Amino acid sequence: VVRLVEIPSGDEVLAAWYQTGDGALVSDRRLRAFVRERLPARAMPQAFVHVDELPLADSAKVDIGALPLPSRVAGGAYVAPSTPTELVAAAAWARVLDLDRVGRDDDFFDLGGASLAALEAIAALEHELRVDLPDGLVFRHRVLGEFAAAIDELTAAGIVGAHRPVPALD
Repeated sequence: VVRLVEIPSGDEVLAAWYQTGDGALVSDRRLRAFVRERLPARAMPQAFVHVDELPLADSAKVDIGALPLPSRVAGGAYVAPSTPTELVAAAAWARVLDLDRVGRDDDFFDLGGASLAALEAIAALEHELRVDLPDGLVFRHRVLGEFAAAIDELTAAGIVGAHRPVPALD
């Protein structure tokens, strides 16, 4: 069962409730990978809730009101990007993943990103920042803030951008 729910912060998130045939828990990473292969990024739930049994109403349909609220949400509360590189990277990730916004604590792959989308995001950033980024950077630094910090460190060390300096992003 998937639906939009309001969490205590007041934000609305897409949540999914699931049950397994044997009642066993499925790791969050495995579940996300399974869903990511089948749904577009914009349809990726931000929270998964395991239930032993889906609650049914007298009509034998799922009783939506009886579903427990998610206790955890992927990425937690939204934290806005704050550095120039975070802002540019967040915009690129949001564009590639077809999202309204990406926060500094968001994980590219938890947001629905996949290998091809990662390559698209890197290409967009290389163009916008006028730098050559190492292959696999988003795989080593999946969280936006860490990803942007890695770009800044590589740039400061002269590893990227030496021949095409990063412009000031005011």
